Amino acid sequence: MTEGGPSHARGASLAERDTEYLTLERRSDARYALWLPVRVDALEEGVAVSHNISTRGLLLVAASTVEVGASISVTFRIPADAPQERTVIGHVIRVERNEADPLGLWPHRMAIQFDEPVPELEPMLEEAESPVSVRAGTR
Repeated sequence: MTEGGPSHARGASLAERDTEYLTLERRSDARYALWLPVRVDALEEGVAVSHNISTRGLLLVAASTVEVGASISVTFRIPADAPQERTVIGHVIRVERNEADPLGLWPHRMAIQFDEPVPELEPMLEEAESPVSVRAGTR
């Protein structure tokens, strides 16, 4: 899905559109627009920035990527100045070009699905930011 519109606007195949639709429909947890520094063990530079986050995963912008399916450990604080860090294990489910910054510091976007939901994040996320609309084109 591109920023501001579905994939069929860029000529995706029917199978790609069906997969995208099912991915959108599977999302049941609220996602929160939250820009935080995130340590990522599998990235060459070791750091990325969260774009949005839920109790089941997060979307990162990063300088490099790892393969879809790779296991990944992410460490962050909510809020960013919180005294305690949280480390969560997950796997990469999507890697794409960051159309908002293709030639800048963060040219990639990576979607990480946590291996186990982290429901205790919900109250912290609610305090930190308001939910992101799934249909608004923001991931």
